[in-house]
Amino acid sequence: ENMDKVAQNLLEVSPTVLTGVHRFYEKFRDRVSENIQQASGFKRRLFYWAIAVGKRRARAGFKRRFNRPAHAQFQAD
Repeated sequence: ENMDKVAQNLLEVSPTVLTGVHRFYEKFRDRVSENIQQASGFKRRLFYWAIAVGKRRARAGFKRRFNRPAHAQFQAD
């Protein structure tokens, strides 16, 4: 299906996990980028703020997880 239909389907089923080929994610990213460029200044700032928060959170989680001793990496947090 085309990207418009995929977007509608995702809203309908709300998947927890989404798998796909690399090209799917490229098209998805391109579509998000197009929409962000057309959005108002506030929405654009909000989007980039959320991306920055997510990156900081991911880096902090990654550091926390891999700065522990090797045997502790496999224990639940």
